[in-house]
Amino acid sequence: MKLLFVGEFAGFAGGIERYIYKTAELLREHGHSISGLFKEPGKGEADFCTVFDKTYFLKELDSVPDDFDFAIIHKVRDPLIMATLLQRFRVITVIHDHEYYCPRHSLYYPIIYKNCFYTTSRLLCGLCGMTRLCSNSLLKKAYESFFTSPRLWHKICASERLVVLSEFMRKLAVTNGAPEDKTKIIYPYIKLPEVVSSVKINSDPPHLLVPGQLVRGKGVDQLLKAVPKIKGEFVIDILGSGKDEERLRIQAKPLGEAVQFHGWQNHPETFFAKASAVLLPWRWLEPFGLVGPEALANGIPLVGFNVGGIGEYLIDGETGLLAPRGNIKAFAEAVSRIVASPELRAELGENGRELVKNKFSKQRFIESWETLLLSK
Repeated sequence: MKLLFVGEFAGFAGGIERYIYKTAELLREHGHSISGLFKEPGKGEADFCTVFDKTYFLKELDSVPDDFDFAIIHKVRDPLIMATLLQRFRVITVIHDHEYYCPRHSLYYPIIYKNCFYTTSRLLCGLCGMTRLCSNSLLKKAYESFFTSPRLWHKICASERLVVLSEFMRKLAVTNGAPEDKTKIIYPYIKLPEVVSSVKINSDPPHLLVPGQLVRGKGVDQLLKAVPKIKGEFVIDILGSGKDEERLRIQAKPLGEAVQFHGWQNHPETFFAKASAVLLPWRWLEPFGLVGPEALANGIPLVGFNVGGIGEYLIDGETGLLAPRGNIKAFAEAVSRIVASPELRAELGENGRELVKNKFSKQRFIESWETLLLSK
């Protein structure tokens, strides 16, 4: 088939772009022709675009051929663009996050930073959306919250098929108005390295990896609050960048050499080579979180808060340790257990590799996409 992948950045900006890259690569290997349509270039554009037969940008949308079998939407923010794509192509939309049905984009309240579990309300969600921190004027934020966001979600729901990456996201999308019969789960493919070194499991002190954007929802500030409560010797390696980076560096300064910031990394998986555990201190309802299964594939156990879709791969006591949402003390205790026991790290890591092998295999991923593309 001839497929057009539509996204925001032609580059490795975050989890969505990494998913686009891997999916395009695999479907292309299985005989499909893959082109990309993006709003703007991103980091590592040259490498990113190698998986596409041709790359277009939205400013040249009129010149994009009409002969694609499907346009597969990964991120579109403009309802007019979405309407044009629906008119010109058969559309499959992949719902990666909460942005389409939450005008605030994060599914948690301002100021108190508590997760929101209510269904979409145009009035209440519109008012909440106006509290989103951005450079837009008050009038523009109001227009986006009360008009743009609901219109876009309505058009997203008009897609021929909707794809989500977890059962958690499927329930959430359907609760907020997505057609249940059109919303399908396709678990992502996670590459399973053939050999995993035991050096990182037995490293002294253990290296604890924290990958992700440095924004409020990723909860790195919660982790830093937990650090003084963690027992034993350890080093925390924080990967990523974002608007909260400066504030987090200031918060981490009293913690000394135990916390290291490494900035944005094009290929964060290279840090897995020395990681004894991956920490996921998320505040927001993470729809899935690719980095979790990627760590498990490398035999690295997880410690995280029980939020969003994390429970579909972080099985407490089997592939890692879960702490109740926002419970700093419990999180610190879980990390302390990981730090203290190489045997526990090895056991959880081995279980994690087995889970990835069974649940996130390449064969299962390809078969799921092939079935979706061929279904009537």
